[in-house]
Amino acid sequence: MIDNVISYLKKFFEISDPKSYVEFRVFGKKGIIKNFFVQVEDIHNEDIFSKKDIESFLKGYNFYFGILPRVGKKGTSNAVKSGSTLWIDFDCHDLQGIDKNEVRKKYEEFIKKLKESFFPTPNFVLFSGKGFQCYWFLDKNIEAEKLEKLEEALLDRLHEFFPQNIDKQVKDLARIMRVPLSQNIKYEFPIDTEVWFYNGIRFPAKFMEDFLLKFKPEEKKPEEVEKLIETGKLERKLKKYQRDRIVEVISNFWLPGFRNAMEMSLVGLLIKNGISYPHAEDIVKRICLKTHDEEVKQRLKNLEYHYKHRVELGEKLKGSKGIADIIWEILNSEIPEELLKDKPELQKLISLKNKGGLIRDDIDDYVSNLLRSLGLTRNIFKDEGIKTYSLTELLQMSREDVDYIVDKLIPKKSLVIIGGRPESFKSIFSLLLGVSCALGEKFLKFQTKKSRVLYVDAENGENIISQRLAYFYGDNIKTEDFQYYYFEDFNLLKTLITREKFDLVIFDSFRRFLKGSEVESDVINKFYQGFLKPLRDAGATIILIHHFRKKKGDLTDEELLELFRGSSDIIAMVDMAYALEKAEEVSDVDEGITRYIINFRKVKNRLGIPINDFGFLIEKNDKLKRSKIEFAEFKVYLTLEDRMKEAVVDILSSGNEMTRSEIKAQLIKRGFEVNDRVLTNVLKSLVLVGRIVKLKRGVYRIYAKDLLNKFFGDVNGNGNDAVEEY
Repeated sequence: MIDNVISYLKKFFEISDPKSYVEFRVFGKKGIIKNFFVQVEDIHNEDIFSKKDIESFLKGYNFYFGILPRVGKKGTSNAVKSGSTLWIDFDCHDLQGIDKNEVRKKYEEFIKKLKESFFPTPNFVLFSGKGFQCYWFLDKNIEAEKLEKLEEALLDRLHEFFPQNIDKQVKDLARIMRVPLSQNIKYEFPIDTEVWFYNGIRFPAKFMEDFLLKFKPEEKKPEEVEKLIETGKLERKLKKYQRDRIVEVISNFWLPGFRNAMEMSLVGLLIKNGISYPHAEDIVKRICLKTHDEEVKQRLKNLEYHYKHRVELGEKLKGSKGIADIIWEILNSEIPEELLKDKPELQKLISLKNKGGLIRDDIDDYVSNLLRSLGLTRNIFKDEGIKTYSLTELLQMSREDVDYIVDKLIPKKSLVIIGGRPESFKSIFSLLLGVSCALGEKFLKFQTKKSRVLYVDAENGENIISQRLAYFYGDNIKTEDFQYYYFEDFNLLKTLITREKFDLVIFDSFRRFLKGSEVESDVINKFYQGFLKPLRDAGATIILIHHFRKKKGDLTDEELLELFRGSSDIIAMVDMAYALEKAEEVSDVDEGITRYIINFRKVKNRLGIPINDFGFLIEKNDKLKRSKIEFAEFKVYLTLEDRMKEAVVDILSSGNEMTRSEIKAQLIKRGFEVNDRVLTNVLKSLVLVGRIVKLKRGVYRIYAKDLLNKFFGDVNGNGNDAVEEY
C-alpha cells in the first residue's frame, strides 16, 4: 500500500520545487501527536527513511498532509509561495445514516452536476469516511496570491451547487487534507480512505484561470430572501423559553468536528416542525455566539438554503434521529477537557457513559423527552390526512396471524425479492412457484393458496418459458389462472394489471422494468411509489427476480444482502429477501441427466416468518426432455475442489484401481471441467487424509485399511505410509 501512497504524493508534487517541503501532521484521539516535513525530492526518490515515516502512520491515526508545498519547515500560509493544485472538501454530514453507499450516491450526484454544467471534473477523488475530497491538478505552478483567488473562485462556484456540503472556508493555502489510503479514526470504528477516481493528465492553468475567474455568482437581493422565507407552511412561532432551551441544550454538543452535522440535523428538526425562518435564524445565531463559532455567517447561509429548498428536501432532512446519532458519536469520542467547560448536559452524559450506565437507546429517549417537552414532535411533510392510533386503540385491535400465498414462505400482500448468481434457477423457481399457486397445489413441501397469477417476463421470451413448462409438466396442466405477459410497454402493463385483478405478480427480472439505472435511489423510489406500491395497495403480492453481483464462496446472510445489485433502496423497500445458491451440480453424460442442489436462504425477514433455510433438487433429463423439482435438505456449500474430491471417492468406491488419466476421463464424463493443477491438488489432498491410496505403479484406489496393512504395513488407520512424493 505504501507504494501506492507514494505514487499519489508524487503526482501532487510532480512539478513542485524539489527543494520545497511537504508538511505531514499526525493526530490521535486526543489531539496532535507529530508534525514533520519531507523534502519533495525525497518523495520522488522514494527515500527509505521518509517512506518508512509515512507508512508508520497510515493505520490507527488521522494522518494529514499539506496540499501545497512549503518553503522551509513551516506550516503557515506564509510558507506557501506557489502551487499547482486546487481542492474542495465535500462533507456529507447532511445525509441520513452517512454510510459509504450514501456518500457514493452523493459523489455520483456531484459528478453528474459537474458534467451537466460543463464544469471540469477533478483529477483525483478520495473517499474520506463521511465525505470525499476532490483535487484539480494544473500544468504549471501558480503564485500564491493568484492561486488563492482561483481556489476561492472554485469554492464559490461549487458552493452554489451544493451549499450544504462544500465549506467555503477551506481556501487557506496551508490547508491540510487526509493522506490517500490512510484511516479516518474519528469514529467508533476506523474507516479506510479510498481513491475513487484518478486521472493524471493536468489541466492547462490558463484554461482554469479563464474558466474560474470570469465567473461571477449573482447576488441575492435582501427583499427576495424576505419573500422566500415568509411563505408556505413555515410560520410556526416558538416562545422565548422554548428557543432558550434549544440554544442551551444544543450548545452542549456544538463541538469542533461535530458542528456541521449538528447544524444540519437541527435545521432539519426546525423545518419539519414548521418553525418560521426568523426564529430558526435566532436559534442558530445564538448557538454560534454562545459557542464562539467563527463560521456563523456560513451557517446562516446554510440555514437560508435549507429553508429555500424545504419542499424538495422534505423527508430527506435529518431531525431528532440525526441529533441523537451525533450525541452518541460525541460520547464515544475523546473530547479535550477545555471543550467541556460550560457544558453541564454533556458532562452529565459522559459521566453516565463512563460508569457503564448509558446505552444507545438512552440517547434516543433523552432527545425524544427533550423535544416532547418543547412540543417539537411534528412533521409537516407527513400526510395531514393520515390516520393515527392511540396506544389504547392499538391494544384493542384484533391481531390476526400472517396470511400466506405460499405457506410460511410468501406472505400475502408482501413485496419479496429473490436473487442469485447466474444458473441459480431463480427464474425457474419463481415460474414453478407461480404455476403451483395458480393450480392451488403444493410447491415443494409448502401449501399454496389458489391465486390469480401474472408472470411478467422481460428476460427470457415466450419460447424459453414454454420449453421450461413442457420439461416440468408436459401437456398435463391447464388453468386460466396463470397468465404470461412478455413485457414491451409500461402503459400496456398498467392497463393489464388495472383490468384484471391478480393476487400474485412476478417480475423477471427487476432491473428490466426500471426507467433508469438500478444504482440510482431516485429511480428505485419512483418505481416503487409510482408502480409497486399502488399494486400492493390493490391487494397483490409481488415477487421481484433480481441478479447478484459476481462473488464466489460461502457467504453470510449480510454478505448475500450486499450482493443484490443496485441501490441499497432495493433491499430497504422489500419485506422478504431470499437468495438462491447452487450448492452442487452432478452430470451423467451417458444418461443425459444433470442434477442440481440449490440452497434457498432467507436473508431479510421483516415479518418474522418462522422458516428455516432449505434446499431443492432440480433434475434435468435432456434425453427424455423432462425435468423435476423436489424438496431437499440444505446442503453446505462446496467449492469446486470439494465437489471434485467427493466425485473422485465415488468413482473409486467400486474398488477398481484407476490411473490419473482414467479418473480425469470419469470426472469429465460427470460434467467437470478438469484443470490439471486442481486435479493434482485434489488427489494429493485425498491421499494425505487417507481417503484414497496412490500405489507405487501410479494408480489410485479407495482406502481400505486391511489392504493397506497387507501391502504397506500398519499405517494406524491414516494412510500416511502410502504417500509418495509429489
